Amino acid sequence: MPNKLPLYFTYADVIPGRRFAAGVRMVARVIAEHDGEKYWLNGVNPGAVTESGLDINSAALNLRNALRTILFGFGAEATDFEDFRAQVIRFFDETDPLTVAEWNATREAVRSGQVDQPGMARVTDDPAQVHVDEIQNRAPKPEEYAEQLQFAA
Repeated sequence: MPNKLPLYFTYADVIPGRRFAAGVRMVARVIAEHDGEKYWLNGVNPGAVTESGLDINSAALNLRNALRTILFGFGAEATDFEDFRAQVIRFFDETDPLTVAEWNATREAVRSGQVDQPGMARVTDDPAQVHVDEIQNRAPKPEEYAEQLQFAA
């Protein structure tokens, strides 16, 4: 793996709150980095989360667990669904200009052919987004909550 890669990390879960349940689906922008010992996934959107693992898949699992813990905390704190939704969107949008610039530079390195990651699904548009929906009287569809790592190209 090259030193740094721009990736999209899809996270989806059902989060319980006080008198509500919410379906959260986010396609997060992360920068993957290997320091020689561990793989790190550094959040761009959301920017307030970083996790590591011995390989890229364990780093992704640790990132998923960290996001789940944060979102469950929001669910426990929220006064209602709208409050929860606002907290999740604010969290997702938190980033800083230096991290965004680093993301853009790593993505440009991919586009110019300086960096490649064979075997990983490539995405040429920018699907980074978060959706928060109140779940009422229906079970979520499995395809709404499929998780994956994709190479930002």
